[in-house]
Amino acid sequence: MGDLSLIVPMYVFVMSAQILFIPIMLIYILNLEGKTQMWLYNPQSSWKLILSKLVSVTCFQLISQLLLLVYGFIFLQLLMSSDMVATSENLLPINLIAYFILSILAVSVYFGVLMIFYWTIYHALAKFPRIQRFRWLVLVGIWIGWNTLETFVAKILGKTPIFSIGLQVNPVPSMHYDNVGKNWSIVHSQGDFTIPITIIFVYLLVAIILLFVSSRLLDKKVEV
Repeated sequence: MGDLSLIVPMYVFVMSAQILFIPIMLIYILNLEGKTQMWLYNPQSSWKLILSKLVSVTCFQLISQLLLLVYGFIFLQLLMSSDMVATSENLLPINLIAYFILSILAVSVYFGVLMIFYWTIYHALAKFPRIQRFRWLVLVGIWIGWNTLETFVAKILGKTPIFSIGLQVNPVPSMHYDNVGKNWSIVHSQGDFTIPITIIFVYLLVAIILLFVSSRLLDKKVEV
């Protein structure tokens, strides 16, 4: 099976790479419809058009994650039966698996919303001939400004009590590779994993605002 020390990291990498699934699929769909001018003649509201694409791509990602999860369980059972993975404890609690899947999905959806926002900004700027060639620079400037603002707000509000509210998950598994025995061991690490509830709601609010702005730009017949 190749280098056993890479088996688990590669699987975790593939699962984590699902974060890019929604943004990549959305930019492909948006560019395709932009070339065909379909959005300009669709009777549906821009809000419905955006949400329909976001929801459909999200469903595809969820299916992809679940398939990878099933594959991971089957592959893990094969490794354990071959003594390539050893564990004496309950392996990966169900609640932690659910949080992991939902976290990847949530981050991917947020990145997808950002992709929609940047896409609408990019094509809205096409109405201004003087800056049409420099639209990418404007997007880079927006990205830098947003990240600077995000960092500044996090430093000010990050230590406030309301932003420290979170949901603790225990136990958290820890995985180690034994170079001598050439196998993986899975044990429960000490300490809890905290899910930042308040921050999640903040990003949810930001995503709704970005979707609203994007829909307003499309309502103005974005030139694509």
